[in-house]
Amino acid sequence: MSERMSIPIQRNYNELFKDFQIQKIKSMSKDNLIVELQNPESWLYVLMKDDAISLFLNTGYTNGIFSTDDLYTLGVDTTIRQISKRYFFSEIKNTELILKKIKSRIVNNIRNFFSPLRKTNYLNINQYLFSMEEDYVVFEKIIDEFDLQKIDKKTIKIGLAKVWQDSITDTTFDVIDFEELCIKFQFQPNEILDYDPYTMPLMAKETCNNGNYQLVLIFECEEII
Repeated sequence: MSERMSIPIQRNYNELFKDFQIQKIKSMSKDNLIVELQNPESWLYVLMKDDAISLFLNTGYTNGIFSTDDLYTLGVDTTIRQISKRYFFSEIKNTELILKKIKSRIVNNIRNFFSPLRKTNYLNINQYLFSMEEDYVVFEKIIDEFDLQKIDKKTIKIGLAKVWQDSITDTTFDVIDFEELCIKFQFQPNEILDYDPYTMPLMAKETCNNGNYQLVLIFECEEII
């Protein structure tokens, strides 16, 4: 009669299941992954949820109205609208990098709900309007027309410059976001601005005693002990 011997598994079921999901992601094609990401009930959003919420809480933003579950749902819904834009993953082929970008974008979208300076989500192009020759043009339409070569690059550059100008004091839209947006239109930031935005000092909007606002420069100094 042989004796049975059990060998304890060092890793719990949740860890093993997560590893299985990661392997499944690696085996997915880019097109199939994007289709899956457009479903708000997708298992991919369940997989990213804890990490995304943890990243958001680490930013220091607080709220007393919405639960983290509610905030995550809002972030996912906004991100799904962005995924539908043709340019969103145009230059990313690796599925793991796509998920990394999605997670980062969800966190940024949640933060945007609490920014006192941000009235428009600039990367959610379909909500952003800019004025040119007294006409309001939906930026999403510009993207579509640019794809069809119906609009000149000069007009695109004017629109991108307007986005940067309106976001200078927006702490949730930085130069990295702007560079990413420029690349979608085959530009570099210095081609739009005629200077390197990475050399520009950080600025913020500060409330004055009279209720108005003023711009202040932000300097990062090392403390000398």
